[in-house]
Amino acid sequence: MFSKLKNIDLILNKIGVIIASIALASILLFNFLDIVLSYLFKLPIPGVLEGTELFLIIVIFLGFSYQQQTHGNIQMDLIVSKLSEKKQKVFDFISYLIMSAFYLLFSIQSWVGAIHSCKVLEYRSGAVSFPVYPIKIILAVGMTILFLFNLRKIIKILKNKQEERKS
Repeated sequence: MFSKLKNIDLILNKIGVIIASIALASILLFNFLDIVLSYLFKLPIPGVLEGTELFLIIVIFLGFSYQQQTHGNIQMDLIVSKLSEKKQKVFDFISYLIMSAFYLLFSIQSWVGAIHSCKVLEYRSGAVSFPVYPIKIILAVGMTILFLFNLRKIIKILKNKQEERKS
């Protein structure tokens, strides 16, 4: 069962990383073009600021799940590394439990916001109106992936499987 869940995690995270990478490349490209066109030809690209704000949400929240999977989160290794293996597992369990509770609450609220945004077809007003509802759906998906990933880690700890630590 864990191998299937891990494969699903890997696939979802790869898709998330690809989407986040495309969003980041788009941010860089459009901001570069906006700066060049603004200063050289006095022709700014309308909507770059609004697009950048929305694409940053994609980069950040889809990047979170990759960061979790690669154990890129900040840990107090200085303290935890001095603990016994059993105490490290307790510490990991508590950490994943707290993160899971946060991600679950954030995920639920994100889905509520995304559903409402889809119902009203929410747009961000500015120089160019951008649809917000796809971004809110991506945020909700990212938070749900994070919750499920942490839930799998909790189950793994409870089943007494060794949790790998990033050195």
